[in-house]
Parts: sequence; C-alpha cells; structure tokens
Amino acid sequence: MAQILSGTGRACGQFCTTTFEQMHNLTFVQNGFPINRFISNAKIILEEVDEERFLSLSSNERFNLTHALLSDIDIIPGSSLHAYLRCFSRLMSLVNHLTAGVTKWSPTSTKVQYTKSFICGVLKEKLNLMIDCASSQGGTSTTGNVVRRYLVRKDDSERDFLYLILTVLPSNCKQVITDIHTYLGAILQANITPTMHKLLAHAANIISDYNDGYGLEQLSEEGLESSNELLRRF
Repeated sequence: MAQILSGTGRACGQFCTTTFEQMHNLTFVQNGFPINRFISNAKIILEEVDEERFLSLSSNERFNLTHALLSDIDIIPGSSLHAYLRCFSRLMSLVNHLTAGVTKWSPTSTKVQYTKSFICGVLKEKLNLMIDCASSQGGTSTTGNVVRRYLVRKDDSERDFLYLILTVLPSNCKQVITDIHTYLGAILQANITPTMHKLLAHAANIISDYNDGYGLEQLSEEGLESSNELLRRF
C-alpha cells in the first residue's frame, strides 16, 4: 500500500534514492543513508519531465518513482515486523551455511538444506521452537513474536536460543554469529533486503523526525497483517 501511494512500486528505497547496488557498497554504508526522497520532490519531477524522458532517467534522478503518485503527503511506513522477520531469516541462513561449511551463498543446496533440518530439529527438541513450518493459521510458524523472543538473550543457557545455535556451529564461527546476533542492526546493513534497509538505515530519523520520539512499534503493520485471512476471503 505504501509503495502504491508513494509511487515507488518495487523500487528499493521509499525513504531515500539508494539503489540495491549502493545498499551493498561499503562506502555508501559507512557514509549512511540520509532520508532524501520526499513527495514534494517527486511531484516536481513528474510536472517538469515528459513521460519519454522520465523513463530514461536513473532511479536516483527520478527519486525512485516507478509510477504516478497517489498521495500528496509523505508516507512513513515502519515495517518493523518484516524487518524483524528478514533479520532473523538472514541470521538463520548464515548459521545454516556456516554449519554446513558452504561458503558460497546457496540456500537451496542439499548440504545446506540437510543442515537446516538438523538445526531446526535441535531447536524444536530443546526450545519447542518450530522454524519455517507451515502454520495452521496460514503462512509460516516464524512469526514476529517468535523472532522477538529469540533475538533476546536468556539467563538460563538451556533456554537461550543463541547458546543452542553455538553448540552446532564450528568453533571458528561462534564469535561471528555471536557478534551478528548482538549487533544485528549495524552488521546486517552491509547485506540486507530493501525492507531491512528501510528500518535499519533510517530508524533514527524516523523515530526522531516522523514519530515524535516513539519507537518503531508504533508504526508496526501487525494490525493490518492480522486481517490477511479476512482480506483473502473478501
């Protein structure tokens, strides 16, 4: 909905003109990603440039516009739920690859899939935690509440998600995963999806400038997500 209203379609950035390639460029990551895409700027582009020239402009030059605007105000979607889910998914993919000894990114490889099944079995046995299983309510069992619960350290090591993950990892990978788990936001900015970029690269500005100092949970889309079953039925 936010993409449709703001005219960004499937463009990478709703808050900035950053491209997918720039999100993975170390120099851009180190310099940060200022919020520089506003409806007012986008409207000027649409008013001053004809359709033929518009299509020839780079994503940066047309403020990531892919179609006409349907809103006169800036859209500030937090997408905190999906950022949690994408972070957790990437963390587990890293764990699966490192444990399998597969250095090239290949989530569908037989070795990685076998390792994933083994790790999921350990988590189910020790924590009664089921990851990426079909849910009776639709979707998967990896929900926002599950992710929040297991990205926090527990005093009881036997109930601690990270502790159990470290028991299956090769010794030379334990510190890496510990650091990523601890500093998830900062580290994953170097290799993330557009949804994670939106939250992690722009969170401070969103909270201070657009949400009166309140946390991003105030902008969560979980209320809308809970209506998915009804929306599909309608």
